[in-house]
Amino acid sequence: SDAQGAMDGFIQSYGRVGAVSSDVVNQVGKIATTFGISGQEAAKLNASLSQMSGETSESSANAMEKIGKRAESQGIAGGAILNKMAGATEEMARAGGKGAEAFGESVINLHKMGVEMSTASKIADGLLDFESSINAQQEASVLLGRSINLDKARELALNNDLEGATKEVLKNVGGSAEFGKLNRIQQDALAKSAGMTVEGYQYRDWE
Repeated sequence: SDAQGAMDGFIQSYGRVGAVSSDVVNQVGKIATTFGISGQEAAKLNASLSQMSGETSESSANAMEKIGKRAESQGIAGGAILNKMAGATEEMARAGGKGAEAFGESVINLHKMGVEMSTASKIADGLLDFESSINAQQEASVLLGRSINLDKARELALNNDLEGATKEVLKNVGGSAEFGKLNRIQQDALAKSAGMTVEGYQYRDWE
């Protein structure tokens, strides 16, 4: 167990000793060792998660453990998911009402789609630039000769459902294999309608 590292991380996060119980320090230290991340990083993640509505340091530690195990049961490194969660503090704050476990589940599901939380956030921001997004959607529909409708994706993005919004975008715009068959103008229009760059779109493993 990296209990000492966890203790250091909690002191850095809260600025004092004794902000969390020794049980939480030990549990977070064990989580760090189990999933191959540092105790300091695990403690900082716990401190961030505990700021979410209805969460405590105890419930956040339990959520971290569940998410790590759930990721590994699906063939994904638990430490990688916990690190992704730790790097998404802005989206964590936006998703505050959903709770730590639900947030972690979204990170797992986005990872399985080949999408980083930061990319999903940019897609959502692009969708919510309504005028540009609707114009890009209409332009892409014309250039591709098929209907693209991202209204549902915009609704989901507005409600901070990044996972749902991303899934809806992919359902409409298709995967990277299809993208590679398009001409340059079509690629630009399709990426823009999805709130992405051409490079960001092409190198995602959507399938």
